[in-house]
Amino acid sequence: MPRRFVLLLLTALTALTVWLARDYGASYDEPGLYRYAREARLAYAQAAQGIFDFNYTDPIQKHYGPFFLIAASLFSEALTPFGWGEPDRWHLFYGLFFLVSAAGLYRLARRWFSGWSAFGLTALFITQPVLWGHAWMNPKDPPFLGFLIWTALLGLNLADRAAAREKIFPPAENPWREWNSLPASARAADRRIARLAVQTALGLWALFFSLRWLAEKLLQNPAAPLSQLIFRLTAFTPILPPENYLKKLALWGVWLCAALTFSLALALLTFFLRRLPLTRARWLRPAREFLFWLSRPQVILTSAALGVTLSLRLTAGLLALTLALIFVWRLRSRALPLLLAFGLWSAAALYLSWPFLWLRPLKNLLKSLAVMTEFAQPGPWYAYPRLLLWQWTEPALALMILGSCLFLNNLVRRRASGEISFLLVGLSLTPIAALMVSANTLYDNFRQVLFIWLGFFLLTGFAFEWFFGWLKAWPVRLTLILLAMSASGLAIFQLHPYEYLYYNSLAGGLNSAASRGLPTDYWGLSLREAARFLNKTAPAQASILTCGPVDSLKADLRPGLSAIYGCDESAGGFDYALVHFPANAPRPFDNLPAAWSVQRQGVTLLRIVRLHP
Repeated sequence: MPRRFVLLLLTALTALTVWLARDYGASYDEPGLYRYAREARLAYAQAAQGIFDFNYTDPIQKHYGPFFLIAASLFSEALTPFGWGEPDRWHLFYGLFFLVSAAGLYRLARRWFSGWSAFGLTALFITQPVLWGHAWMNPKDPPFLGFLIWTALLGLNLADRAAAREKIFPPAENPWREWNSLPASARAADRRIARLAVQTALGLWALFFSLRWLAEKLLQNPAAPLSQLIFRLTAFTPILPPENYLKKLALWGVWLCAALTFSLALALLTFFLRRLPLTRARWLRPAREFLFWLSRPQVILTSAALGVTLSLRLTAGLLALTLALIFVWRLRSRALPLLLAFGLWSAAALYLSWPFLWLRPLKNLLKSLAVMTEFAQPGPWYAYPRLLLWQWTEPALALMILGSCLFLNNLVRRRASGEISFLLVGLSLTPIAALMVSANTLYDNFRQVLFIWLGFFLLTGFAFEWFFGWLKAWPVRLTLILLAMSASGLAIFQLHPYEYLYYNSLAGGLNSAASRGLPTDYWGLSLREAARFLNKTAPAQASILTCGPVDSLKADLRPGLSAIYGCDESAGGFDYALVHFPANAPRPFDNLPAAWSVQRQGVTLLRIVRLHP
């Protein structure tokens, strides 16, 4: 029954996505991302011709993998004949992928909760106004959250597959004890062989250092009789300075001696493993297990998902570490071969899905990590806990608090799921604790850490389970879910298409939050409404002084209208001034009456002033 409602919900939201996709304007960095997607596609085309050095227009965007943007670009091109504008085609792709993420969340929640609880959790999650608003026009954070959900699901399924595989490692055998069980004559022969191998290795290194000392003496005094004799016998005539020859001799000598020593050690190890069958079985089984996992399609798929997720945001390393801990927790020592195969395929997927890494993988990876940390800025330690309280709907917040209590109760009674504990700590508590301890914040409110919602929102599943333990009839359960979603639906209706501006009653609503200096329309979506107004009313060849993201305005202006960025009230030669309000702060042209404005819940997001009647 709940599965049918999930399908019905996703079907209805798919139709709604097609209907609403054209209501959302281009966010301020989308025009640059369209260009980056085209450049990334060109990079793959050039790589096929053996060219790996690329120049990107934006110096920042290259530090994020373009996989999702390339997919959106291809989807956009496929819809070009239907007459939709480029931002609308991209937004449709974002919305559809958001629904794919919702399907993944439902499947993830079904690992621990009943179908009804998973349905309630998923429905409440995807209708959170902040997340809903971002899902339509933010090509970075909701897609990253979606990839995180699906990668977590695939990783946990892989852990199930590995745990179900029979234990292949035999009981540990002490190699020393097995060797002592051999006949005395065999042990004596083994000692002689080992002694000979060690003496041979030491002799090789002694010979190398002796030859190096002799070469140094000969080259330092090439006129000596002995030096002349050796040069004549070897037909060698020193031309370069002695240091050049000594460096080459040292380099090649060290490599040669190291290779011979390694070969001797490998031969000695092979010899002894042939004599000790139990030890050989113990040592070779992990290698066979590694090769087994390396060739499994499930491992390749999960690793590819993790590699692509890491390319989108390197903070996915938290998920990689969380999955590794879950593998070790469930498999103990048997996790190592799986982790090695998983790590190799993930590294390959990360490398292939991110052209910026192709020439200098490690250096550019560290550079991207450094760039990501540059966006942190000092702020109050309570910034994100406060936003968590203010930007969830009241029913979701109440269910999360109740679910947290039930989860802690299960944890004390040792009935809590270990997997949820790992995900909660790894993906939610750790990053928010790091931000609190460092007293750092990131720009644009919650959007860059939307992924921390996943662990916290899973806790609402415990609350739904508790309610549904009492409420057995499906109409009553469905009514409870709809009541929980009602606050979300009302906020979405009131704020559309600026749902991401949502603040709940604990914050006093959008008006109160704006008066406290919290960001409002930081994406610049209101410029689409401004463009539509100007397209209808502005005379031909009108010019607009734009104090805001001018590229977002240009994306929707009709031909003949020109927009130039500027906030100077003394600038002349313009017909209109457009002033965007990303926060409640004094802006230019406040003393002039507005010809038109965009407002939500009493907060002005944008004003248009007519400069020449």
